[in-house]
Amino acid sequence: MKRKNLYKRILLKILSTYSGWLPASPDYKDVIDHIDNENMDDAAACLLLAPFIKQALKPLLLTIKDIYNNANKEDDLIPEYSTIELFQPIADKYKRPFFYRGKGLTIITSEYIFPPDPNSRYRDDIWMSLQSIMLDSNQRDTFLNQLYAGVSDGFCIGFIKTALGYPKHYPKNNIKKEDLYAFGLAAFMHSKQKLPIVEELMFDNSQLPFNAFNFNHKIKYQQYYDILDVVNEWLYSSDILTAFMKMYQIVEYMVYRKQMYCIVNSSSLKQSFLRSVKTMNKKFEDNERTSVISGLKALFPGIRPSKAKIKKAQNFIGEFFGRTKNGKPYLSTTISDNEMDEAVARFVYDMRCSIVHNKESEFHITYSNYDMYKSVIPLAREIHDALMVKVWDYINTESNEIEYKRKQLDLY
Repeated sequence: MKRKNLYKRILLKILSTYSGWLPASPDYKDVIDHIDNENMDDAAACLLLAPFIKQALKPLLLTIKDIYNNANKEDDLIPEYSTIELFQPIADKYKRPFFYRGKGLTIITSEYIFPPDPNSRYRDDIWMSLQSIMLDSNQRDTFLNQLYAGVSDGFCIGFIKTALGYPKHYPKNNIKKEDLYAFGLAAFMHSKQKLPIVEELMFDNSQLPFNAFNFNHKIKYQQYYDILDVVNEWLYSSDILTAFMKMYQIVEYMVYRKQMYCIVNSSSLKQSFLRSVKTMNKKFEDNERTSVISGLKALFPGIRPSKAKIKKAQNFIGEFFGRTKNGKPYLSTTISDNEMDEAVARFVYDMRCSIVHNKESEFHITYSNYDMYKSVIPLAREIHDALMVKVWDYINTESNEIEYKRKQLDLY
């Protein structure tokens, strides 16, 4: 089918079915005249002003309006796929916004068919695939009906089974569409394209209310290079999950450093130093969770998150992070002030594990499943901010709990 004929059929369908104009009306006749004169761009521009044109149809009309004069109207558009399936369902936890176009396979998720800005046209590569989908009259009518109805869910798929390695006579109904979807997602990332991050996860460190930082000649700042190197990485964080992990890396180091502080400042002999370090390492290796939580509790007391943020997060905490012996979330609005230090420390450790681990027994926090953990992000931000303020306060406080009293330890 020639390009101009495809556009003609698309515009006629939109005019007759979705525009809201009666065939006898002047506007209807104007569009017909534009189409008959092969002025598809003018026809699309008129339809954009039709009273019943929905937002979901606008990207399609804008694309035809913008590209028609620059496209080869006589091009023969050849179907790219032997099988097309429109708006296939996908479980919420596996929904990812991506577009993949490769050998014998195209995947377009609903986010690319229903762009966030309905006043923008389709990308050229997406439009090429949508054109191919609409070459078949039945597929075209189904696609436009779904578009008009706002069926903004699932994904559209087009494929040639032999190009994907299936035998010629392999039943197409036996081909698992979700397997092709998952492959398309992997191939999308393999080509170094990224899924978007929701705005609610973005992070801006410029808003943190750090306390004043002035030179103190009694402090040996040179002993904090290790911390400052990770702070520099934290400064590059553009989302709260990365920022939280970098913050955790800093405070965990400080917990370990506090243990070393006690050993170094109390050791006078090589033997006692080595024995103490060996004991400390074994304690962290045997029970990292308990050691880190108790260390965070001791080093960073006094953080009191807002009741509103705790209330919003406590159901998630109880379901995925843990409960007290009486069955309540370990961090909730009902715990005592004395229990808060340990609850905050435990929350920090559990957030770290959910972000960094991929154990089947733990909830996985990723960019893609934000809706499942969004209730906990405001609390995580508040605790993150409070800890980073305390990190800087430690660095600029003399005789603190991580400051070595001497630079060297005599080994003989």
